[in-house]
Amino acid sequence: MLFPRNDSTEVIAARLTAFLRQSTVGRVYFFEDAVENKAASHLRAPRLYLTLSGSLALDVANGDTPRTVPADAGSAVFMTGPEQETCLASSGTEVLMFVFGKEQIGLVLTDYSGGAETPVRSWKTAIPGAYDGLSQNLLQGLLVFAAEQKDRPFARLLVESILQTCLRLLQTPVSATRKAVRTYESICLYVEGHLQSDLTRERVANHFHLAPNHVSRLFREEGQTRFTDYLNLIRISRAKSMLRGDSAPLKEIAARCGYQDVAYFCRIFKKMNKETPTQYRAAEEWKARGGN
Repeated sequence: MLFPRNDSTEVIAARLTAFLRQSTVGRVYFFEDAVENKAASHLRAPRLYLTLSGSLALDVANGDTPRTVPADAGSAVFMTGPEQETCLASSGTEVLMFVFGKEQIGLVLTDYSGGAETPVRSWKTAIPGAYDGLSQNLLQGLLVFAAEQKDRPFARLLVESILQTCLRLLQTPVSATRKAVRTYESICLYVEGHLQSDLTRERVANHFHLAPNHVSRLFREEGQTRFTDYLNLIRISRAKSMLRGDSAPLKEIAARCGYQDVAYFCRIFKKMNKETPTQYRAAEEWKARGGN
């Protein structure tokens, strides 16, 4: 989905500024496609709906199990799957949607003054080349929470941080995007697309014709993290998704996430999640059967 960067940018930036000055993010709802749908998973980018005013109900079509997600003023809904959603709004409702594409963040501000499904007007803009190190890591954090479908206080802080970051990027001239940010973005996309490979800082540096120390500096300055920590975060996030919907043995899951040593995979997994992959899978299966 492509959005032009135009005069709507000022309208959206002003409305987002007003919200951040006057309000805080309330509850955060997470919706991830519960069925492993590899054929369709690439069709839709992650979306974040923020109800600025009024009341919104998001009807989500997910196979044979439709779901309605309520979102009053200040609430947010984060979606990652390919399912389709319909906005049902009360009169006076304003909704700001963020679409996190691979190369830009699209923003749509919609005014539902008339209520129901038909908006009175909308404004669209985009932040091209939007992902600096901070926004990349914040989005990854939301994806982790979406995988667990849990609303925690830290999730609300993440959403507020993303809103602040998007506002800053909206107010930054496109020409000010630095080469370092572009390089960091490219490395992150490369890592996410090659998780099964034997990735190391040196191999990534060689692929991009950079010095290994330069890669470390990019992650430290643009992402506020270390390369190895980022790599493990992405790999373990994928492993958790597979453990929820795949009956493959741990050794196979570890290998598909880039860990050839299953013992090392289990050690990293437990360090990051305070439980082993086996315990995590059992807990998710129990919840899927209706456990609390």
